[in-house]
Amino acid sequence: MQPQELTNADELEAIGKVVMADESFIWVKTQRQSGCSGCQSEKGCGTSTLAKLFAPESSSPLKILNTLNAKEGQQVMLSLNEADLIKHSFMAYGLPLLGLFVGAFALQLVLKDAVSSDWPAILGGFLGLFAGWGVTRWIYKPVQPTLKSIIS
Repeated sequence: MQPQELTNADELEAIGKVVMADESFIWVKTQRQSGCSGCQSEKGCGTSTLAKLFAPESSSPLKILNTLNAKEGQQVMLSLNEADLIKHSFMAYGLPLLGLFVGAFALQLVLKDAVSSDWPAILGGFLGLFAGWGVTRWIYKPVQPTLKSIIS
């Protein structure tokens, strides 16, 4: 399997192997790789170590609509719109971070006369962070990659 690569400005592609297939769907396993997997300093790099820690080799297969009648054991090319990836990244990181700042500012502003410490900002930040995560979980609709082609 090959790493994910950027093919044009609008689309990300990855090669995966079909591990199971039925009439309507296929389950595809791709190999997760960090962006620095080919670097000479990989063994001594903290980023590479963290990537291996948080992206283990054993990942769950992706359930994808079988539009090309792919069979078990075949290698396929998957495609994901870059705009979807950016939107999902903002929802995963941006909304909780925005909630943290808004919550910290709002609670500090409301309680500035009652409490003369930073505790309202800290508490508001945590409440905003959890609210951001809650909103993300509530409105998040995952977008699966699409089957682009059968390679072999």
